[in-house]
Amino acid sequence: MSTLLEPVSFGAIDLANRVVMAPMTCSRTEVDGNATDLPAGFADGRAPERFDPRTLYTPSPLVYTELPEC
Repeated sequence: MSTLLEPVSFGAIDLANRVVMAPMTCSRTEVDGNATDLPAGFADGRAPERFDPRTLYTPSPLVYTELPEC
């Protein structure tokens, strides 16, 4: 029986071990990198009285935009 840290193959994919990490973020943007309404709705549903769309995004890859503020 194989163990957690032994190499394993799944079809054409060879892995050094069975330890994996799920994605830690979701990039919910358009192909051009502009944010969609989905992250805004996510934040709005959790803090409707404090939600300010201008503070939702930090300058990071795939989200930063130089479009004018709404």
